[in-house]
Amino acid sequence: MKYMIKRITTLLMTITFISSNVSPSLVIANADGVEIEEQSNTLRSSEEEILEKKQEELQLDDTQSILSNPSGNISLSEPLVSQNARQDIDQNQVKATSNMSNFYIDLPRTGAYNGEGTLSIRPFYFSGSSSMSRLYDLYIVMPLGLTVDGGVDALGTAYNQYLATNPMIISSPIFESLGKTVNGREVYKITTNGSATSPSSNFIDVPIRITDDTSITTIYGNSGTSPDTKDYGVLFAGLVEGTSISNSPPYSHQNVSDTVLAQVGVSNIKVVTIVGNAYVRKMSLFKAQTRDTYVLKEKNTGQILGTKVVQGASGDTYSRVGLVDKFSLWNQLDVTQYDENTYTIQEGEILDGEAVFSPQGTLGGDPNKVYPGHTYELYVNKIGKEVTVKYQDEEGGTIDVDRVLSGYFGEIYTTEQKEIPGYTFKQVQGNATGTFTEEAQEVVYVYERTEAAPV
Repeated sequence: MKYMIKRITTLLMTITFISSNVSPSLVIANADGVEIEEQSNTLRSSEEEILEKKQEELQLDDTQSILSNPSGNISLSEPLVSQNARQDIDQNQVKATSNMSNFYIDLPRTGAYNGEGTLSIRPFYFSGSSSMSRLYDLYIVMPLGLTVDGGVDALGTAYNQYLATNPMIISSPIFESLGKTVNGREVYKITTNGSATSPSSNFIDVPIRITDDTSITTIYGNSGTSPDTKDYGVLFAGLVEGTSISNSPPYSHQNVSDTVLAQVGVSNIKVVTIVGNAYVRKMSLFKAQTRDTYVLKEKNTGQILGTKVVQGASGDTYSRVGLVDKFSLWNQLDVTQYDENTYTIQEGEILDGEAVFSPQGTLGGDPNKVYPGHTYELYVNKIGKEVTVKYQDEEGGTIDVDRVLSGYFGEIYTTEQKEIPGYTFKQVQGNATGTFTEEAQEVVYVYERTEAAPV
């Protein structure tokens, strides 16, 4: 036992030395290096205490509790289980996951009201093994002030993209929206129906939108140990039968009734998440200057006819009346060349409605910067010049009435070769099929007279 403790103590000293240059796997990089360093020290001390306590309680192999994660960093965060318990797990062809390092989100320091971006979630971080690792079900409780942009469908798309880039994970997921907590936090469940052959350090990039409610000034994530931070948990794993995981910090192993999940009807299961003041994140909100762009295009050709820009603060609403609601407001155009009845805006928008400034890329943004908002497309048809179709004999004489075709610029026209008694078709001059342009066009069908045909 003394020899084992000496070996592990030596390893801890080595890890402490390495950690001066390598962040522990439980900490996701933050823009503030000082804060990360403080958090790393806190986490390292906590892990050392856990390890020393478990050394006295369990008979462990010298290196059993130490693993290298896929990024090359050293982690002490794998839950410590007894030798017998580990052997029992390894005897299963499919074992329950036992490692939840990085099982939390990392919020940037700033974000803009009504801003758009992606929230990176690391959903699985299990120990590698030659046998399969069974995936636990994933519960996501969005921080108050953040919503999944596109709801459960967008979450499903993001998760499937994650699977496509992680072939070591085999999953037939089911996605559900479980509703909202009493204070309005969205809750989702991913029933994974899956397993994995090796660890994955990648993230699900979930599209999110920040609230436009200015009464919310700060967004919080991840549970802390103090009473005012205990309900900030975002990620919870639903533990299946046979899962072996430590009940010691930084893991919280508890009945679902002790979590916000109970508020949306989840019951009769055990859940686990990472809990600790070092993991609590907060994002301060600001009103970002935002620039919306309106682009007018010729509908059939996509030709850009004009552009308008409007600027305001994120989350603020403005009216399109007097801005783009009428075609005549594009006064730089010769409106007589266009059909005003075809003037429309992209699907889902209203010409005389209202719009909200929604800045993009503002997670971790600069309050002094002007951010791009939405680019809206508007369409109108340009009136094309006529196409005249003529039917003539070889001397240029008319042998059937002319036909005049009309349509919008860029639209396709098609002419017709006729059967004319006493005449045989010889050739066509011009484009029998083409598009309406800004110039008038002529198509001539030429025929030769057959014998005995009337003159």
